[in-house]
Amino acid sequence: MLPDMQWDGMQFPSSIPEEQGIFSRSFLNFFADIQKEGIELHSFHVIRHNHMIVRCVAKPFTEDSPHRIYSSAKGIQCLAVLFLVQEGKLRLEDKVVEIFADELPEEMDPRMKSMTVRDLLTMSNGHPRTGFYEMRNTDNWIQAFLGQPLLRQPGVKFEYNNAPPHLVCCIPRVLAGQNMLEYLRPRFFEPLGIEDLCETCLDPAHPEDLEPTTQCLSPLDFVKFAQFFLQHGSWNGVQLLRADLCDLVGKRYFPSQDFYPDQPCNQYGFGLFCYGCSFGGYRFSGGYGQQAIVIPELDMACEYMANENQDNAQKIIDLFERHIVCGCHEAPVKAVEEDVRDLQDLTKRYSLAPAGSVRSPRQEEWDGKTVVFDENPQGIECVTFSLGKEVAVEVIRNGKRVSCVCGMDGEWKENTDFPLLPAASSLSAVIKGYEPAKILGYGPNQPWLLSAAWTGEQVLQINARRMDLMCMVTQSFTFAEKSVSVRIHHHFLPGNQTKNPDVILTGPYAKA
Repeated sequence: MLPDMQWDGMQFPSSIPEEQGIFSRSFLNFFADIQKEGIELHSFHVIRHNHMIVRCVAKPFTEDSPHRIYSSAKGIQCLAVLFLVQEGKLRLEDKVVEIFADELPEEMDPRMKSMTVRDLLTMSNGHPRTGFYEMRNTDNWIQAFLGQPLLRQPGVKFEYNNAPPHLVCCIPRVLAGQNMLEYLRPRFFEPLGIEDLCETCLDPAHPEDLEPTTQCLSPLDFVKFAQFFLQHGSWNGVQLLRADLCDLVGKRYFPSQDFYPDQPCNQYGFGLFCYGCSFGGYRFSGGYGQQAIVIPELDMACEYMANENQDNAQKIIDLFERHIVCGCHEAPVKAVEEDVRDLQDLTKRYSLAPAGSVRSPRQEEWDGKTVVFDENPQGIECVTFSLGKEVAVEVIRNGKRVSCVCGMDGEWKENTDFPLLPAASSLSAVIKGYEPAKILGYGPNQPWLLSAAWTGEQVLQINARRMDLMCMVTQSFTFAEKSVSVRIHHHFLPGNQTKNPDVILTGPYAKA
């Protein structure tokens, strides 16, 4: 077993991929297919043989931008339980009803008495999936969980359920007198230099608890999390969590293919709040494309963050396996200097900005012109274009005049407002419940970030987003001889299951 990868703040060993047995071309092909599929990938880090070989964060995100990780956070919640086991405060075979003896309902399914902490961590608790939502509509979530009828005996079958993580988050409070984040701070977060942001709980009976689905990590902290498991619970030479406890996590306790007939990536068994991988190892999987991947067989840890639907989230894993996992070699491989340079340039310039040119040969024709739209539900009245060295628009929207300036060539510029429509609010903001100014260092008002490019000789695209939202909205203006049409498109709205239709507006140029 190799010694730990040594971290000193933002300093750590790094190398080109070839020195650790992977061609740079494999990563270039991976990113090329990501772009070809139109996938919104926010970050991508790969560590192999204790060296960071790829670190890529899509602008405007940075390596320390808080990003919601959804169900990947269940692995952090599992860690709290394992530290309690290490300290002798808990056993995985302990009964849930004994831990929460003060919350027992008047009536309870007799089978509930046999449910263990291990059953919670393997989601073999036996509840119906809908129990999570029913639990959240009560004034005591723990008691509601314990009082729900079961479908089957606990510990028999895996069935994905978001209720167990809430119970797991409450265990440190009951047994150690601290909420999950307080308990993990000296044991895990501080030694690794990780900041975990989480919204306070919505349970009326226990407002001191945490709502586990809202946890946020930065991309760099996310890959540290994966590396910690790859190192069997050790960090910078200190064994924080016993290796035998750490190694319990990635075992495949229950088959999962029956529950996921249409999701191949989730069909390789369920561990302690994690999934087995088709290519070996295991991963902490979060909705919309958040993954922390641990592959002991290849001595590799990886993270990526995204904002995607299930089909594209599956494609990311498939591309990762095809290009990266299948491209691993045990020994160093010969570097192709051009590929090494291209990969370094790609990761440096990678952006969620629109791809295109900084100028159109015809932009002078439309510089200074105003397009007027018919009355529309969005309240967009007119847009005036300034198309000189930079792209700027002035919009009258619901009687309010808004001026916006766009970054170009992959860069983003901060603005106090959005041009046409906002990056729609959904059920899944990156950081729910926190003031962006407090976390991201901005002023009282969260800025809008804008980037533009000419995607065609007559098409100007402006991308708009905020750092506290997962979603991005694109506005594509098509200039014609006498009019302009605009297509407003939300790439993907996490938390909203229905398709969000594009808004298309067309209007003539105003007379001079």
